[in-house]
Amino acid sequence: MIALSVQEERGGERQPRLDPVSVLMDVERRLRELATDLQLRRGVRREVRGEDVREIGEAAEALRRIFRAKDSYLDVVNRAAGIQEDAEKLSKKVNDLYWSLSYVSLAAERAKTAAEYCLGTEPNDPFCVEMVKGRARALEAMEDVMRAVEKLTGRKCGFAARDPRLRERYDLPNFLNDISNCVHVLAEWLPASGLPTELEKVGERCYAERNADRDLTDLCSLWDRKVRKRWDLYEVEDRRWLIGIVGRGEASFRVGSSYGHAARVRSDGTFVYYDTDKPVLTTVYYLMRRLGYSCAATEEEKNFRLTCTPPHPDALKDHEMKSRLADVLSWVTSADIRISRTYKSDCEDYCASKEKEGEYFEECVEDCLDETYDEEDYLWEAATVEEADVEPGYAAMRDLEEIGIYWHKK
Repeated sequence: MIALSVQEERGGERQPRLDPVSVLMDVERRLRELATDLQLRRGVRREVRGEDVREIGEAAEALRRIFRAKDSYLDVVNRAAGIQEDAEKLSKKVNDLYWSLSYVSLAAERAKTAAEYCLGTEPNDPFCVEMVKGRARALEAMEDVMRAVEKLTGRKCGFAARDPRLRERYDLPNFLNDISNCVHVLAEWLPASGLPTELEKVGERCYAERNADRDLTDLCSLWDRKVRKRWDLYEVEDRRWLIGIVGRGEASFRVGSSYGHAARVRSDGTFVYYDTDKPVLTTVYYLMRRLGYSCAATEEEKNFRLTCTPPHPDALKDHEMKSRLADVLSWVTSADIRISRTYKSDCEDYCASKEKEGEYFEECVEDCLDETYDEEDYLWEAATVEEADVEPGYAAMRDLEEIGIYWHKK
């Protein structure tokens, strides 16, 4: 069951009060894991099972409970506000939040309807193998969610619904994954919004749920301190989005402003990293292997996912391991910009040494950069496809040392 907190009794009645962040993180995790499970089940006789429908229904019910507790949450907001002006601002944020959640709830209900339709169908049924039943309505619901979330938070959400190619075969796993991503964006926005939550603040940009895993909370605190130490290295746009949320069994980290740029660490030490920049991905792969992890890469809707399994299930009990994981998490922010600047500077020096000028100089630099990034593509393929123990490009290695990360050489 999705856990909901309860407010103190009033007049003999238990008034519902739930922490929106905790509920949203739980809904996000369940829908994300279900989407992955459905994708892996393709080719099996039944794509959708009864428990899948119940899981989606439970997530939709959790969202409805948030609505039923709106008045109670507004009471909490008003008590938390120091002056009336603050109360009015926060109350508006609450109304805007619930407006966004209304669209998310509708999308979850439509996902449940699609799952019910697919329940028990033959494996070659095109509506369940290739697309959601009522694809147009699903996409319409998802577009409403994406617009509402972006208007509230300033961040885009959803993946497949934004891709023309995937929209043509929009299926239930894509629908669930898009919903879960938008829910996650709302959950990340809430702690920094000024609205009260039951999360404990364990750093400038790190929050933990009640009863969160202590090792994951420690990891988040370590990451937060390393981020502060390396703050001047980050692009201004990346700085404003950095946040870590520790839940029960999993910590999530927003590590940059780029679409889908995030990481997750589970209580068993499993490390999952999302990015599109191959020089950064290769370096993360290299660093995690230096920590004794085994890594595998998959591509999800134009975004790579690197999943790394720890050398043993108690990896996070080791403080040194947590510190090095925090190094990896803090390094990736703006790393693509730092690497590209190094390559461009070196290519400009090279072309100047060849006495190129004007238009020929610019062409020389472009050709040099093309060759450099072709090599980066090769390194990424070698590391993840051939499973070779390769080192990343020289710009990344230089950057690691410049910001004080040396342990990968030991």
